[in-house]
This record gives sequence, structure tokens and C-alpha cells, in this order.
Amino acid sequence: MKIKKLFRSNGFPYHMIIETLDGEYKKFFISPSRKIEEKDLSPLPYWNPVGRNSEEAEWYMYKMYGFEKN
Repeated sequence: MKIKKLFRSNGFPYHMIIETLDGEYKKFFISPSRKIEEKDLSPLPYWNPVGRNSEEAEWYMYKMYGFEKN
């Protein structure tokens, strides 16, 4: 699945957040580690990755969850 970015967030310690190609934010549960599909994603309409709220995930996490950075 192609995405813009993958984030780790302090506000959601058991989830990771993606920014879709359309600019929407969605979260998924990180356990167990697996290839993420559309059905695993939950919308986050008001989340914003500004400040200390989040940081971009490391490159190997993209591959671990089956994402490709666009």
C-alpha cells in the first residue's frame, strides 16, 4: 500500500498512524506485526502531526507493515 508517511504518536501508544495519498490520517493497531490492509485502518479526522505529538517512523517499519513511501 502506498502512503505519504508513517507516524509514531505519543497520544496513541498501541497504534501507528499513516497519512494517505489523499492527505487523510488513519490509525492501526501495531500488534501483531503484519502487512496492513485497508480493513485494518480506522479514520482519524482531527489528528495533526505537529509539535511533540508525533514523529515519523523509521524506514524499516514501512517495510514491516507492508507500506511503500510515495
